[in-house]
Amino acid sequence: MSEINIREQGKTGKYKVGLVGCGRIAEHHLKFLVQFKNIEIIALCDEFVENAKKLGHRYGIEKILSSYNDLINDYEIDVIHILTPPQYHYDQALKAINKGIHVFIEKPMALSHDETIKLISQAEIMGVKICPNFINLFNPVLIEAMSAIRKIGRASCRERV
Repeated sequence: MSEINIREQGKTGKYKVGLVGCGRIAEHHLKFLVQFKNIEIIALCDEFVENAKKLGHRYGIEKILSSYNDLINDYEIDVIHILTPPQYHYDQALKAINKGIHVFIEKPMALSHDETIKLISQAEIMGVKICPNFINLFNPVLIEAMSAIRKIGRASCRERV
């Protein structure tokens, strides 16, 4: 892959990326991120440090943290990938946005409509991007299912009485 363009790159000419949450989905993110020439993965963060260490070893990432606050406060990060369970998304995203960090976040962005609107509004105010990950949007099985639904008109659910 070539390059990603979000905003002016830092002094190194690379976007500095941090990942929080090193479960199954983190591997998927990393296998794509490492292919870009202008991406530098700064650190992996997980409260279960062993998860982060395993991924770090596999992808040659040395900086492993257990504290999200340390990641966003002590390191120069351009983009954070939030890959934690949904109940943490809002607080983690809001902290990053308020630090001027772009956010790539697994869905759902937040647990309520109001929290989602707050994140979007705050990102606009701070001049950063927030992007939910729709990983299955181009999944061939999902595309085929959506095509089948369109052929029959619309999907509905009926209860048996």
